[in-house]
Amino acid sequence: MKVYDTIQKYKKIINNQFLVILIGTFLTALTYSMMFPYFAIYLKEKLLLSATAAATIIMVFTGFRRQGVLIGGILIDRFGHKKLFCIGLFIHVIFYFGMSMTTNYVAILILTILSTIGGALTIPTVRTLTISNVDDQYKVEAFGLRAMTFNFAIAIGPVIGSYVANYSFSTLFIGCGISYFIYFIMVLLTFEEVKSLNKSTKALVTSIKDIKTNRPALIILAMSFIFFFLSSQASSTIPMYLKSSIKVSNIKIGILFTVSAVVSVAFQQIIAGITSKLSYARVFLITLILLTGALSIYIVSENYYMFILSIIIMTFAELICIPVMYSAMIKVAPSNLKGTYSGFAVFFEGLGTSLGVYAGGIFLDKFNLKGGWIVLTLIGVVSIILLKLFAEKTISINTNCTISKS
Repeated sequence: MKVYDTIQKYKKIINNQFLVILIGTFLTALTYSMMFPYFAIYLKEKLLLSATAAATIIMVFTGFRRQGVLIGGILIDRFGHKKLFCIGLFIHVIFYFGMSMTTNYVAILILTILSTIGGALTIPTVRTLTISNVDDQYKVEAFGLRAMTFNFAIAIGPVIGSYVANYSFSTLFIGCGISYFIYFIMVLLTFEEVKSLNKSTKALVTSIKDIKTNRPALIILAMSFIFFFLSSQASSTIPMYLKSSIKVSNIKIGILFTVSAVVSVAFQQIIAGITSKLSYARVFLITLILLTGALSIYIVSENYYMFILSIIIMTFAELICIPVMYSAMIKVAPSNLKGTYSGFAVFFEGLGTSLGVYAGGIFLDKFNLKGGWIVLTLIGVVSIILLKLFAEKTISINTNCTISKS
């Protein structure tokens, strides 16, 4: 009976539009994860760029798009979700095919800047479209299903990419371009335009005024910033610490992230089913406790297996929080500002990630090795206390319910 119920539930979640998103997500995430781990190596070793020049490309490619989503969200609400999504996807096509045909630094930088525009349009749009035709009770699980698809792709992509990169790096770029073109065609042919659009020329001012009076939205934005500030340590501070201070090998560091990907694939939908029955406050509280506990491990242990435990705990925190956080922000948004609200959410994600990465490095440099982890853990503890004192009542409702502005 449970298997039958699960199948029936997925039938309600996976409509034609969502199926296209799942297929497109898998294709683009697979080819991206085949390419990106070796992108910096390609820039430095193959194109003989300096480390600074290569780092500039990577910084623009990975960081700037999240800062641009605020404008991207406003644009999609004004001009149309499908239209801007298609433009964003096609910009990625131009970027990847362009990268396969040039080795000129200026051209690469221009193409990379162009790709950030594409990301600024696609990131908030795909989140809105993911649940635009899904019932409220299944929105969290829809995000979870898309995240599971994404995680499965990035779990296998780097292994395939390592072989292709040895043969021809241009082939990796072409593969990315083809996957985005397929996604573009599928969206163009199958999606319908979202009707509720904001035609105001003062969309940013309007949305800021609206968010200022929307306390649940403000809390979700704050949680987004804190969550990504703390969780970003897994992508930069932890690897640097393990490599330079604990002398863990690259292979063992790679194993940590393979374990994370496997855990994500195995537990994504199970966790989504559980969190869909919890209140937002409970989800955020559990997340902060897990992240704080994971970071505290580095204070008390230098054992590799404890590091694996830490990464697993942080992965569970992401599985618990991210689908709920994404669906919550869209749920609290007015119908004509959903893209804009999503843009604000991604902006705060990027801000939290950028500052988290930077702060983690400073903490490790300026404090003694244990001191940096103590500071990060204390930030988590303070965040837990603030959530309990000031935010819990505002978002103490089930994730399937509608949130009022109070």
